[in-house]
Amino acid sequence: MALVSIASWLRTLWHKTGSVRLTVVLCLLLVTDLTWGYFCLKNRSPLFAPLNEVGLATWLATYGRHHWMHTAWFFILLGLLAILGLNAFVCTTDRVVRLLGLRRQIGATRLFFKLAPHVMHYALILILAGYLSSYLFAQVLETHTLVPGGSVTLPGTGCRIAFTGFDPVYYAGERLPAFQNRILQPRARLTVSGEGEPVERILSLNRPVWIHGYGVFLMDFAPHTRSGGMERQPRIDVSIRKDAGVPLYLAGIVLFTFGLGIYLMDWLFLRKKPSAGQSIAVPGHDDELREKTMLKAIDWKKMAPVMVPVVLLCTACTNAGDKQRQSFIQIGEFAVNRISHERTEVRDGAGRTLVLVPRGVDAPKDVNPHRLVRTPVERVVAYGFFDVATLRALGVLETALVGVTHPAEDWYIPEVRQGIASGKIAYLGDSSSIDFERLKQQQPELVLTWDPAIIPMLDTLGIPCAITSTPTAMCLNARMRFVQFLAPFFGKEKEADAFFERVKTALMDIRARTAGAGPMPKVMWGDIYEKRVLVEPGNAWVGELIGLAKSDYLFDDVFGTSCIEIAVERFLYSGEEADILFTYRTKKTGATSKAALARMNPLLASIRPLKHGKVYAPLPHYVQSGDRLDEILTEIAAILHPECYPGYQYRYFEELPDLDPAPAGGAS
Repeated sequence: MALVSIASWLRTLWHKTGSVRLTVVLCLLLVTDLTWGYFCLKNRSPLFAPLNEVGLATWLATYGRHHWMHTAWFFILLGLLAILGLNAFVCTTDRVVRLLGLRRQIGATRLFFKLAPHVMHYALILILAGYLSSYLFAQVLETHTLVPGGSVTLPGTGCRIAFTGFDPVYYAGERLPAFQNRILQPRARLTVSGEGEPVERILSLNRPVWIHGYGVFLMDFAPHTRSGGMERQPRIDVSIRKDAGVPLYLAGIVLFTFGLGIYLMDWLFLRKKPSAGQSIAVPGHDDELREKTMLKAIDWKKMAPVMVPVVLLCTACTNAGDKQRQSFIQIGEFAVNRISHERTEVRDGAGRTLVLVPRGVDAPKDVNPHRLVRTPVERVVAYGFFDVATLRALGVLETALVGVTHPAEDWYIPEVRQGIASGKIAYLGDSSSIDFERLKQQQPELVLTWDPAIIPMLDTLGIPCAITSTPTAMCLNARMRFVQFLAPFFGKEKEADAFFERVKTALMDIRARTAGAGPMPKVMWGDIYEKRVLVEPGNAWVGELIGLAKSDYLFDDVFGTSCIEIAVERFLYSGEEADILFTYRTKKTGATSKAALARMNPLLASIRPLKHGKVYAPLPHYVQSGDRLDEILTEIAAILHPECYPGYQYRYFEELPDLDPAPAGGAS
């Protein structure tokens, strides 16, 4: 009786789901919801732009959750479309079952043509399912900024994509002065290597490059016009995604085209028009007959055991895909590749492969002992402030750090000062003159350093090391994900993922806040010293952040290492139009006012930020605050667009006054 009752309930549910009344109600609700959405999109379109970049789940947790008044219509739309798709499926299946029941009466040929509109209906459902899959399950990598010579590795493959040249098509006419010297079609030359012979591909707008299931899309490029003065180095912003929905909606398009072709053939050539007064009798038109025919064709008892394993299989495949995506992480020039539970391979900043093996597991025979690291690491020496801050973000600073290369008075991190005072953390000397005897006494299991020259000595001592700097500056994505590079050494992957999500949320909030900001400020980051000029290149994380926060970074065309040296003429050229200067100097190194900077180097007095703009200097603890990266990014955005952050209090930078403050007790 229970099975009969369930079958009866399913019949009723099926009949109501395929109701034409439901279709009409859904269409009216869709019109109302889309009207609401029109005004939301018109006024808040930047809120929805990141959907294609981060996926639905991440977008919901950030943009969607914080702006319900403007995004609720979108989620209602998804629900209505899901119900409409189900309604269309039931209606179409209902009609198809009915036609199949009449196949002997109407003949195979006629049946073939009568199925055409239903093929198109199924195709539309397939297309909708494909787009929904794209939003829910697509693997979307963060946007990468490439300049000629820059490259990125596709996760899980041996393919490396290098940006080798930029051959844009410019407007060649004279009838439209506004388009003079403008790029009409950007054409980026990419070289794909790693499997067989290198292959050259052309990337352009609306012309992605497909490699091993990954799509490489051109999101933006620079410059947009041909310069009449100093030529700016080209750059491209590419989005890389692996989208399971693409095969679905491509198959839907092919199926729809096929159905449409059959339908047009039937309508134009085969359909006979009835004579006047003649009606067309359609067998089985009666609703009761239709229901009986449909239910005979669908055996619900047999269908349930089939559907349940299919659903479970799909879930298992989805979970397996998630695990596979996490097995390889590309972090700028760093990489983490989890081979198995007993072996993880990481590539450090020097391009060396280190093998991480859990304690108690036999050492692999194919691994150089100098490249073998036992995990979790319990004793570590760190050279740089940023490495120490990353240990703090992972929650291992107090337990694992045993050596540093800066004395206690240089530290603003309480745990380090206390560790040095207690003797747990040893000051090993300046990075250029390490006391290796003291280092050996600390018995470190790993050394984190920016200096590759130390590797031979550490190999002699039997201490593995990881190089945490790279020949080129860290991009924004690498800066955010660097914590995921160090995490496997300490078994803190969950903490690293949480840190990355926190920074990512802050970054998306910055993008949302500054999307409708006013004029774009022109920004410089660097300084003139006695014998050289140092700046942050456009490929560095600060350059990318400035661009993301709707500002113009004037060294965007410079590529290379952090604190790269450029010609003084170039610095002064950009300084003529800059609004904001971020200097490397702190109060301790003389950055007490604009006048003080001008006194240290008179050339600085001529740049616009010192005369009419603003100059910001980092506070002393800034370089040791990498574990607060989300706050630092937000503060830089607040400096660039103070109108988007009313009442914001600076914690990592300070604006320099025009003149030095008068000494206390001085003449009034």
